[in-house]
Amino acid sequence: IIKTGIESSFTLVVNNLLYDDAAAARLLAHLSDKFHSAAFKVQKSVFMGVWDYMIHDGGSFAIGAPSFHSIDESFVATPLGLVEWTLVCGPNHPILRSKKTVDEEALRDYPAVNIQDSSIHSDGRPAWRLMGQEEILVPNLETKILCHRAGLGIGFLPRPIAAERIERGELCELHAKDVARQPSPMSYVRPKKDTGLIGNYLELLIEQRHELIQPFLSPL
Repeated sequence: IIKTGIESSFTLVVNNLLYDDAAAARLLAHLSDKFHSAAFKVQKSVFMGVWDYMIHDGGSFAIGAPSFHSIDESFVATPLGLVEWTLVCGPNHPILRSKKTVDEEALRDYPAVNIQDSSIHSDGRPAWRLMGQEEILVPNLETKILCHRAGLGIGFLPRPIAAERIERGELCELHAKDVARQPSPMSYVRPKKDTGLIGNYLELLIEQRHELIQPFLSPL
């Protein structure tokens, strides 16, 4: 941080589940105009990869770090909300034509499509999968959704994201007996000793639920 209090460089880390391309571009344009002396970077990370980037790769601020509590004493985590989950498949998936009750046994016949945790330095969080179920790993949320639409497998999506696509007929919700996924807590994170003006400003935008930030929070 230089004498003006403005960070010379600023890396915003966003959880893959909350990332929005258009919102990222608008936020970057706004921040660059307001703090034109800073060099900005946006990093999209998956699950524990958010913490990994903050701790090991110099992240300045994270939106969507898993957990309501910091996993490292050098950082402060502030709760944003919970990701609630909906189990989905494609509209032409064979499980929809099955006469069997949709339960663990029926779901296990089809692979779970999951996103690969991007954490390198620490243990990644295991994705949802039933015991004995095959898994297809993809690099991001967009690919996971397209796989479901293509009938490639089943899996959970954040409820608001799933609802939009179910309404458009691109996906179908599965109501499976005794199968659920616990809500996932999300926080925003800053280094404990950070007093930079960009970090302060971004925190203010989040606390205000500003329109520049709202798209990142819509899956919560």
